[in-house]
Amino acid sequence: MRIFALELNNDIKGIEERKEYIEGLISKLDKPELVVLPELALCSYMASQEMWYYADDKGKDTTQWAVEMAQKYSTYIGVGYLDKEGDDYFNRYMIAGSDGVCGFTTKSEGEAAAFKRGRFKSTISTPFGTVGVGICYDSRRKIFYDNVKNEKLSLILFPHGAPADPKKPNKERQENELRCMKYVEAFGVPVVYVNSIGKLEYMPGMMGRLMKMSKFRMNGMSKIYADDLREISSDMPEVVAAEVEVSPKQRAKDIRFYGNDILNSNWIFRKMILEPDTRMGIRRYEEGVGRRKKDIIALILVMIPAAFLIVALGIRIGLSINRDHFLAGDDLYAGLMQTSFALFGLSVFPGILLSILGIVSGKISGASQYKVIGGLEVIVEILVICSFFYAGAHF
Repeated sequence: MRIFALELNNDIKGIEERKEYIEGLISKLDKPELVVLPELALCSYMASQEMWYYADDKGKDTTQWAVEMAQKYSTYIGVGYLDKEGDDYFNRYMIAGSDGVCGFTTKSEGEAAAFKRGRFKSTISTPFGTVGVGICYDSRRKIFYDNVKNEKLSLILFPHGAPADPKKPNKERQENELRCMKYVEAFGVPVVYVNSIGKLEYMPGMMGRLMKMSKFRMNGMSKIYADDLREISSDMPEVVAAEVEVSPKQRAKDIRFYGNDILNSNWIFRKMILEPDTRMGIRRYEEGVGRRKKDIIALILVMIPAAFLIVALGIRIGLSINRDHFLAGDDLYAGLMQTSFALFGLSVFPGILLSILGIVSGKISGASQYKVIGGLEVIVEILVICSFFYAGAHF
């Protein structure tokens, strides 16, 4: 199988911009049979709740795009994306072909403040066999190994959005090699490690601050690991490609773990920084999801008086345009105008109340845009009331 891993520029932002960028790369590949993209390829890797803006709706947009790319370029494609189901956000990876989506996996131990965590499956069934997918941090964790150790795998993908110290490239390369080769030796199948390149986005917590201080960034270092492969040359710096054998194989040996990690990590770092950061991140995630619910309430509270305001302005304009009819003493028309006065009061005064509630709800949720909109509506509606009674005083 001709596999092409694309080391994407993470600094390119916007879903449509990135789709265009990625397709531009795919279109130049030489007869690809599988294109492997990094973690969160469609939206770019971010580790904070700011990325929620880019969430797909149950994978619908990603599915449409991935299948379209697979059909257009006669290939299979693996793509990372941010998905939303209900109130929760998931870090996911999809494999699609010209006949549709083969399946998707979800990162189990995702960035705690940004994604819903859990014990999710790590395999995708495809026409070329079962593929194990360990998204970034999952690839070094025992949860991924437990999910795949009894499976007959044809291929393993490790899509990453992994920042590291650019001043220590050898350390990063050695850790990648150790982790990936353990799976090559255990399963006898190719392992594709693909990472983005670019600056480190804001990451909450102590670990994020330490990474920022050390000027961490995503350094790429994508590579295809296999016992037997033929490298495919390319003049594109984003491309790492090889032709490898892909066939189902059962695990031949165990992989040793240090606790729940494939690498023997620093105990002090894990206990003093990583684990407290994870607990804090889970709390922040739940708080963030709660804020989103309050944001919806705030938006509703602001939009309702907006509708009232439109009604009020319509009545005010109608009074101005038809002032002569009112002065003419048309009893029917006068009755309608009196009714309009009543409707105006019923529209505007609740509108002011709901606008104030919108401001309060916005303050509770932290949604400053709703506080501003609600405040402006209160001001406009007060002006409309003054204008209305001024008009009424002169009728």
